[in-house]
Amino acid sequence: MRRWYGISLRPQGGHGALRRAAARVGARTVALSPWKLVPLEDAHARAALEAALAAPRVVFTSPAAVRSAARLAALRRRRAQAGC
Repeated sequence: MRRWYGISLRPQGGHGALRRAAARVGARTVALSPWKLVPLEDAHARAALEAALAAPRVVFTSPAAVRSAARLAALRRRRAQAGC
């Protein structure tokens, strides 16, 4: 039986779900974290987020992005925004 590996490029601390999924099918995980997520909480970050949240559609691509944004602003659909 051959052993196979998955390579995880998630940020530091974000490999757990992939490790568990790989283990369920008999694989191992090599965790390579090329970056560490550091939330920005300054006035420039808040202004950029507010501008982005005013868009007709807002898409977050990761749970970490949602958590970071929620620390800076209330995340709720605005009147002119389309829903999914």
